[in-house]
This record gives sequence, C-alpha cells and structure tokens, in this order.
Amino acid sequence: MCKLAIPVVVPSAINELTLTNSVLHYVVLDETTPNNLVRQTLAINCHCHIVSFVRFGRPSISKSKLINTLLSDSNHETFFNENCPLGTTPKTISQGIIEAAWFLPSRETKNFDKITMFLNLRGNSQTEQTQLQLLSRISSVMVILVDLDTLQDTNTQDTLHNLQTVVTGGVVLALDAYKYDSRTSKEICQKYSKQIPEQNMKTKLCPLAMNKQNVPVSEVKRILLAQLSAVLKKTDAEPLSTRIVAETDTDFKRNKDSDDLRKAREKATDVLKQIPKEVIDVKKLITPLQGEPWHIWSENSKIINRASKCTSPQERSSYQEEMKKQRQLQLKTVENMHEFMQMTIDTFEEFLNNDHCFGVVTEWMKLMLNDRSRTVTSNCLARYQSDCQTLELAKGVNKDISEAEEQVKKSKSNLNSAPFRFEHLMRECGQIFESVETCKSYEDGMSNATEMLSTKLPKIAAKLLLLEGLRSQRYDGTGELRHDNMLATFVIGLGDITIVNVKGENTSEVKDILQIAVHAFLRLKLVNKKLNLKQSCLFIHQNVSDAGAISKMLEERQIFVQSLDEMAKAAAEQEDVADIQTSLAGDPPMAPVNPGYCKRVGEVRNTILNNLASKRKTYLTITDTITRIKDIWNGILKDDFVYSFRNSLELKAYNEIERVYHAIVWELEKFQYEFVSTVTMGKLSQECIDNLTPP
Repeated sequence: MCKLAIPVVVPSAINELTLTNSVLHYVVLDETTPNNLVRQTLAINCHCHIVSFVRFGRPSISKSKLINTLLSDSNHETFFNENCPLGTTPKTISQGIIEAAWFLPSRETKNFDKITMFLNLRGNSQTEQTQLQLLSRISSVMVILVDLDTLQDTNTQDTLHNLQTVVTGGVVLALDAYKYDSRTSKEICQKYSKQIPEQNMKTKLCPLAMNKQNVPVSEVKRILLAQLSAVLKKTDAEPLSTRIVAETDTDFKRNKDSDDLRKAREKATDVLKQIPKEVIDVKKLITPLQGEPWHIWSENSKIINRASKCTSPQERSSYQEEMKKQRQLQLKTVENMHEFMQMTIDTFEEFLNNDHCFGVVTEWMKLMLNDRSRTVTSNCLARYQSDCQTLELAKGVNKDISEAEEQVKKSKSNLNSAPFRFEHLMRECGQIFESVETCKSYEDGMSNATEMLSTKLPKIAAKLLLLEGLRSQRYDGTGELRHDNMLATFVIGLGDITIVNVKGENTSEVKDILQIAVHAFLRLKLVNKKLNLKQSCLFIHQNVSDAGAISKMLEERQIFVQSLDEMAKAAAEQEDVADIQTSLAGDPPMAPVNPGYCKRVGEVRNTILNNLASKRKTYLTITDTITRIKDIWNGILKDDFVYSFRNSLELKAYNEIERVYHAIVWELEKFQYEFVSTVTMGKLSQECIDNLTPP
C-alpha cells in the first residue's frame, strides 16, 4: 500500500485537466502474476481496479477520512483530511485535484484480490463537472458521499442517473442522514430508488449517519468493503494507461509540453526502440567495451600500481603494452558502435545546450530502461524459480539431475545479466572516451567522428555524474568488499560532507565501510602530506519502522559514534599516526511517512549548512579540487591492501597475525643463522687445529 496519496490529475486556471504521468512513472508496485509470482510494474501500467470517491454538497462525514479507514486498519492518514495537522486550513489550490493511492493485496486480504487504485476528487464534485465526468469513464466503481437534502435535489438526481449509466460497475451512495430519523430516511431512499430505471439498478446504498448520530466506523467499513468487493469481482482489471488512451475528452490534456520537450521525449523513445527485444543480455551487444578487454586492462592497471607485483621496468613495460593492446581492441569496437549507443550520444549532444530538454531525455531514458529491466528481470526470475522447482523434483525421484542443474545455472546467469539500466550507458561512454583518448596519440587512421568523441563525452559527463549504492545483495565475496570500500573511500574523499543514507536502524554495514575508509585515509595521508582531508559524514536513517525509534535509538546512536571515534584512534595507532580528531555527525531516524518529515529534512539541511559547512575555514579552488581527485584516486590504486577487509576488526586481526608471523619468522631465521654460524665456526676451528698439527 502506498504511504501517501499523490496528485494524478491537476486542473488549470481554465479547468483543463493535466495527467501527471511523469509522477506515475516513478511509482512502482508489486503485482502478483497468475502463477503466484511477484513482479514489479509501473503504477500506470499495472492491471488494477479503480475506485473513485466524490462528494455532492458538504456531508458531515469526511470523504478522505473514510478512504483512509478502508485502506488501512491502523490510523494512517494516506489522504490528507481535517483530522491531520493544519487539516482545517482553507484550501486554495487543492480544489479539483484528483489524488491517488493504491491498495496492494496480500494472502491475508479478504476483500480486494487485485491491486486497487483509490481516486479522490478534492472539493464538491457538483462544481467540478469535468473531473467528475472523467472519473465516471475510467472508474470500475464510484462511491458518492451525499446528504439526503442534496439527494432530493432534481439536478443532483439527473447527475446521479447519468453516472449510474456510465460507470462500469455502478455507484455506491454513501448517505448522510444525520438530520433525519430512520423512518424518514428510508422513505426518501425508497422514493429515489423508484426513479432509477431498471437497466441502471447497479446502485448500492451505505448509511453513514442517521438520527443525529454517526454509524460506527467499523460498521460503515464492513458494509462498504462488502459492496465494493462484490462489484469488483464482476469487473475486469485494466491498466490506467489503457483507460487513459481510450479517453477522448478534449478537456483532458496529457503532458502539455513545449515542442522542444515533446521532441526530447520522442527522441528518447526512438533510442530505446533500438534495443533488441528477443535478447536477454543486451549488454554484450550494446555495451561491449565493458567486457573482456576492460577487465584485462583493469587487472594490468592494478598490477602496475602495486609496487609488490611490478618489480622491474621490464615488467612494467610489458603490462603497459598489454593495456595499450586492450585499448586498441576497444577502439575497433568503437568504430563499429551499436546503433543504440550512437543514437544515445547524438541525442545527448543535440540537447546539450538546453538544460530542460536534456533533463527530460535523461529522465525518460532512465524510466524506460528501468521499466524494461523490471519486466525482463521478472520473466527471468520466474524462469529461474521454475527451473529450481524442476531440479528439486528431479532430486526427489532420483533422476539424472545434470541437465536440470545446467538449466538452473543458465537461468541464474540470465537473471544476473538481465538488468540493463542507465548506469550501463554511462560506463560505456566512459570506456569510449578512455579508448579514444588513449589511442589518438599513436593510432593512425582514426576517423574524425571517432576522434571527436573525446571532445563530446566530457561535456555530456559533466551533466550526468551518478553514484551506485553499496553492499549489493546479489553479489558477495572479497571482490565486492574491495569495490564497496574503495568506492566509499573515494566518494567521501571528494566532498567535505557526505550524506550516508542508511536503511532502517541497522548501522553495522555502514560502520564496517567507514572503518576501512578511515584506515585508507590515514594511509593516504602518510604517503601524501599535502592531502588536506577534513571530511564529515551525516547519517540519515530512512524507513525506520518504529515511530518511537528516535528515543529508543539514542543510546544506539551514541554507541555508534563512540565506536567510530575509538576505531579511528585504533587505526591511528596501527598506522603510527597521532592527534586524530574525527568529525562525524549523526541524525536520528526519519520515519518514511509522518507529518514531521519535512521538518526533519529541514533539520538535516541546517545541520549541513550551519553545523558542518560553517566549520570549514578554507575552500578549494577548481585546481585544488582536480588535484585532490587525482591524489585520492592514485592513492587508492596504489594501496589496495586495506580494502580487502570487511572492517577494522578483521584488519586488526590480520595485523596481529602478521606481527606474530614475522616474530616467528625472525626467530627461525635467527636460529638458522646461529646454528649455521656455530656449525661453520666449529668446522673452521677444527680445520685450523688440523692445519697447525705437525704431520
């Protein structure tokens, strides 16, 4: 279930409606497939029922509060209402907006067996006729809150009759009869029902209030859920995108953009069409520079930068020649670049001087690539799970499992290689630049178009700086540890302040990474006295489940910061560095959704600007920044030792074992020396005696 409602249809000053599908493309839902597998899909594309809520007049019952009651058993305010802080503030811009939230069913769900989209029209629908008619055409069922006075109005009845005809699953009238007794209320409802034609008898009634008292909330919820569930079981689920495409209302505008923005979106769509649909691992086809040549080049680069592995100029020259060879192989690939990459670079270059259009192209490509990756990954996951079940069945009946094991291995490989996202394009652009820049000094016959890439790509990259997350769950092992530790050290070293986003209350993994980063900075400082590092970290805890975690985690946060301080001092002792002072700032957890969220964001901003940034007495120039980047990068490349450890405890244990090992080796060497010396001296003494003895 989505935590907060979002606006999906917004009216303009002249009452033109705009669908905010750019927002809908960022909402990802977990959809259950017919074979009980869960896949991620965009909210605008998922198959769902749509239940819309509107009100006629001003009933005494809050419509938004009623929806919240249906969505959750807990007191969670998905839709803003009068019971929320500042809920009674006069509304100026929300009138006529249609908001949306989603209910995601689980195995324990009794009422809704499919994803259900709840739409809420803000304000009196009698004055928002355009929105009302739109909702009537896209809704599976419509819930209308109306008081009995308004229900008896002729214009209201005409509108209701029209809605009963148009809405697919019919209408539920939630009646507010607060001023009427039960007998009078029944008579009014019966009179109204008789006016409804037989073919439109899809209207259901649900009492909200009667005889100057409200119907208990639990009773209203029970009746409404039963009525909605009965209707939705007879109604097909359709994606919102399908319903919108069928919408022909001239007042309904989608993406009312300028010609430039529309062109940018169309360009991005054309680029994505170049991806082959029948190929799972498109990275080998579209981004080949990230394959074997790059891996070989990287391994040789690591060897050259480590003095212990490259001991002579001859060896160094040999490795450099191999690296040069791999760059030449990459250059040949660049000259026969896939159409997708060529169109991507050309599109970025076309909109390079238009920041707005450049942003649209970038975001649209990200959205489409992410959506494609979700679809392909879901299919691969379903195949992998099916193959695993086949393997288990084969084991149970004692069959030959070699073929099943091979299929599982293949499915797992497809699953790992299925994602193809925007970051893969950026890495490919980086490799294109490196190969062209390296080879143009000695490669003859390079075309002008290829050589120009070394000029285009830096301009594009300046607008597209990205950072990946750490501690991926899909990969594990020493290689991933080294990658995360090196990346964290480099990023923390670049900025004066680093925001560390921690999921939940657990800080163990980020603490491990920071411990290694501190060790690395100390070692970098030892070999480069000019490196001026005064880094600060701000810890942000997201998605904290417990609302009382702020007070409960106070001791935990103090222990966390204290352990980092002690770890820094221990690292200094191991690296023979004195006078170490850490600048670490922690921030209490932020619940994912609560009224104080914006306030907490403001506090984080103030912490950054006032508490941390104000402590900086000197500032780096652009030249200084470039120098810092080079120094940190070269230092990380040349000192790879520390990054292989998970945390400082492992490093300390290794250092202790190494100290004991060297002590033992020294004792053995000493014993060997003394033993050899003693035996040799004994033999020499005996020879001298023999030589002095007369024959």
